[in-house]
Amino acid sequence: MALPPDMIQTYSGPNAVKSNQLLPTRQLAPTISWSDMSQLDHFVQFYDIDEFLLDAVSDFIGAGLGSGAACLAIITPAHLEGLTHRLQANGLDLSEARAQGKYFVLDAAETLSQISRDGSLDAQQFTHIVGGVIEQANKGSKPMRIFGEMVTLLWQQSQQAVALHLEALWNDLRSSTHPFSLFCAYPMSLFAGQEHESLFTQTCELHSHVIPHEGYSQIASSDERLRAVSLLQQKALSLKVEVEERRTMQERLRSSENRYRRLLEAANEGILIVDPNSGLITNANPFIIHLLNKTREQIVQQELWQVGLLPDQPTQHAFLQRLQQDRLLRLEKVKIVTKDNSPCYIDWISTLFQANGHEVIQCNICDITDRRCAEEALLHLASIVASSDDAILSKDFNGIITSWNAAAERMYGYHAEEIVGQSVLILFPPENSDEFSQIMQRIRHGERIEHYETTRVRKDGSLVSVSITISPLRESSGTIIGASTIARDISERKALEQQREAFVSLVTHELKNPLTALQGNVQLAQRRLTRLLGQTAQMEDEQQKMVEDVLAMLVRSQQQLRVEQRLINDLLDLSHIQQDQVELRLATFDLVGLVYEIVQDHQTAHPTRLITLELPKQDPIFIYADRDRITQVLSNYLTNALKFAPASQPVQVSKYTSGNAFTKSPKPLPRMDGRQVWAWVSTSVSNSFVANAGRWASTAVQDREPPSGSPCQFMPFD
Repeated sequence: MALPPDMIQTYSGPNAVKSNQLLPTRQLAPTISWSDMSQLDHFVQFYDIDEFLLDAVSDFIGAGLGSGAACLAIITPAHLEGLTHRLQANGLDLSEARAQGKYFVLDAAETLSQISRDGSLDAQQFTHIVGGVIEQANKGSKPMRIFGEMVTLLWQQSQQAVALHLEALWNDLRSSTHPFSLFCAYPMSLFAGQEHESLFTQTCELHSHVIPHEGYSQIASSDERLRAVSLLQQKALSLKVEVEERRTMQERLRSSENRYRRLLEAANEGILIVDPNSGLITNANPFIIHLLNKTREQIVQQELWQVGLLPDQPTQHAFLQRLQQDRLLRLEKVKIVTKDNSPCYIDWISTLFQANGHEVIQCNICDITDRRCAEEALLHLASIVASSDDAILSKDFNGIITSWNAAAERMYGYHAEEIVGQSVLILFPPENSDEFSQIMQRIRHGERIEHYETTRVRKDGSLVSVSITISPLRESSGTIIGASTIARDISERKALEQQREAFVSLVTHELKNPLTALQGNVQLAQRRLTRLLGQTAQMEDEQQKMVEDVLAMLVRSQQQLRVEQRLINDLLDLSHIQQDQVELRLATFDLVGLVYEIVQDHQTAHPTRLITLELPKQDPIFIYADRDRITQVLSNYLTNALKFAPASQPVQVSKYTSGNAFTKSPKPLPRMDGRQVWAWVSTSVSNSFVANAGRWASTAVQDREPPSGSPCQFMPFD
């Protein structure tokens, strides 16, 4: 590196002439001669090669010893050997000079360690060691000559600030000891780079003279030196322009790197930078760090197989070889295992390209685990749909069929190829055509229709009874885009229900006919026996008691016949409920009387159980309802109480008033076996009867506190 021309002028000593003054050519380009050096000079020599430095130091030390001055060399062992060889070649007897106290040599590294403490210089120790040698050597009148390399060692150790401090200590020492001239030397390579410009300036300012490196110092002619200065000025200007251009380029590069780094860190996929020769990862973005569930330190400077992206080192070697050949490598659906042993699937694209004069590999890794799971779920769902015995189809809001499974083909007779894209109305009977608009209106509101029984048309025109469930179809954003339909053929069930209904009707009819005749005979016998008891004057006491006993047995028989009648009616009602054919025979009757009758019947049927009835004396309570249905309800409550209560505990039937209820229209009651039962309820005061069983009469409820009995609520008619 050549010294800029402005430095050649500036660092010519403390008495340098200002740059705007005209100087003779000899002063603008002086010739350096060691014999002309002043005894107070502290100069610095920059050099490129060691041979030039050793020649200069040899001249400097040799001239001093030749004039009878003492000399000190604080030098490295490598340079000491070359200096000794040159001085001896010039005819100097170094052994005699040492004996006379004229030539001293100190090891530069050892001396530096002696004057250093905790990374800084000890000024007192420096004065004691170096100043002691100067005082010992300077017994004569001539100034001493010193060559020092400790500053060079400090620069090589990147301790530039300590080197500047040492230069300042040398300057301080000159004012407190015998006069000496000091020769410092720096390799010019230590100052290469724009960042060392300030340190170079400070180094020069601490010396009285600055000597350029050998490229300038070896020019003998003043005219040639001026030419060299002009050339150096041109080079300095060119360098300045180049530095500015490079700085601009560096700013652009830095901006580009910042943008790339931000993109790297914000990317929604993993990015790795890999050395193509060693396979070592040199950079990793946050996404891949999170994906692999590792720290950055556990990824960077590791090989691909070591972080789990490849199974082993031979596989990595084959991977790198193939990438060298193809420059681009794509791996799809690769399974890797993360740090927590959870499986992960990735798509992996690797690219080999040039960057800053050398090749690098960039690996872009996309986590497809969720997508793969979704694909597997869709395949699983498609398998279920394809193998289902229920017809499954989907349609858009316009009713256009978009999917059709095998069961739908079997049920309706259409192949998927011929019906997909057709309107679903092709399956609707003409009388049910309005169903579609009603169903889709509910689907648009997000409703789900379950177990809706209707009729559809097959391809051959025949009708099929189906139970359908229709659900909204949503896209990923949640928007409803259509509907899916699951249809089950219930034709066989319908046929069986019709057969069962016919059978039940037949059985109940066959049972009711003899039962009716039997009830009539019992009633006729009761009337005749009652008239017979009216003729007690003509009967003996024993005969009268016998007739009364028979009459009591007939009463009990009539009660049992009523029970049998209710059982037959229950059987018929069950069939009617399932067919939505329940007919209510509404009439006004006394609820209190009915309760007395039911309790009496159950007491007769269960003579070993105690049933108590607590009803306050009051006028009859008339309600408008189906007497047979109310009888069924109350009988079932009382039967359950007798069934689930302990045999030793009595069953109590009581009444309480709960308030008012008002309605003027049919009110839906809870579903029974999937059918809707309707009851007509009139306006009045609500009365309830509670069968106190001592425990919860229903065994179906296990998780809540049982009430004191089973409530049954009525709306009396007033």
